[in-house]
Amino acid sequence: MMALNTIGQSDWTQEINITTLFDAVIVDKRSTSSAIWGLIGGAAGVVIIVAVLVVIWRHRTRGLITTKHCPTKRTSFIKYEDLIRGQ
Repeated sequence: MMALNTIGQSDWTQEINITTLFDAVIVDKRSTSSAIWGLIGGAAGVVIIVAVLVVIWRHRTRGLITTKHCPTKRTSFIKYEDLIRGQ
């Protein structure tokens, strides 16, 4: 390897050969359990997000029902009497 820029060029580095032992891979159990818990947390997060989106979608399609009308035959005068009495 060498460096080359506007100032100039460096000398080549010494070549080194390195090999790894393929069978000597050590699996850390803590990293495996962390990955599993990460997957569980991610899946739970996705479920919560989908649930919130479904609630929002249903709210928008149905509309907000703020009042419920009771079928009565009351006159407007009786309605105002109820307000005066504090009912």
